Amino acid sequence: MAEQLAIAEELAQTAGINLVYVNDDDPGYARKRCGRGFTYFHPDGTRVQDQALRNRFAELAIPPAWTDVWICLEPNGHIQATGRDDADRKQYIYHPDWEAMRNEAKFARIYQFGKVLPTIRDVVDADLRKHHLPREKVLALTVALLDQTHIRIGNSSYTRQNGSFGLTTLQDDHAEISSTRVVIEFSGKSGVEHHIDLRNPRLARLVKACQELPGQRLFQYEAEDGAISAVESGDVNNYLRTIAGEAFS
Repeated sequence: MAEQLAIAEELAQTAGINLVYVNDDDPGYARKRCGRGFTYFHPDGTRVQDQALRNRFAELAIPPAWTDVWICLEPNGHIQATGRDDADRKQYIYHPDWEAMRNEAKFARIYQFGKVLPTIRDVVDADLRKHHLPREKVLALTVALLDQTHIRIGNSSYTRQNGSFGLTTLQDDHAEISSTRVVIEFSGKSGVEHHIDLRNPRLARLVKACQELPGQRLFQYEAEDGAISAVESGDVNNYLRTIAGEAFS
């Protein structure tokens, strides 16, 4: 993490952005409910009386439902506030300059990724032609579905902790498949309900083949020794990185 922050700090300095890198383990202001409103406290427990500070807190627009609120002491901290939402998930409010820098970096990555997208699609198409259900073929299938549906990739730990799903953690009963169509329904990140209706005979046939493998997970592959293994998000990322190189790193 320290190395990542050092890199981010260097990028910010290059962009001429004056940010301080912080985390909510640092001392900060606290917010406590008081009647219909809130009272704010300094790290030493004394009440915040300064109106300029209170105006700054108001401008952050911290949701009233958040609990365990921490507010950065520095107005130029890259994280301005954190708290817990109704589902006890940690949420962040970032400095606007930090958000802008992240969006610019994301655009640069997307641009680079876009240049190698035709290559990715060619490799995926070739791997989808492999016989049976080897690892590369099922990974290619998940990438093709990501390309077609834009479902979040998901990960096993988030499914265990929150009961929500992404593409790689979908189970057999999340999908209804015909010869030409795949209908996927599941609860995703933040409890958002998804209904995906994909009409693609080729992908429908391959998803059906995966569904027929033993086990609850929808996307599994057959290893050379005959063992059945589930696809994980890291497998998909590594598959893409192998094809796209630095554009996906």
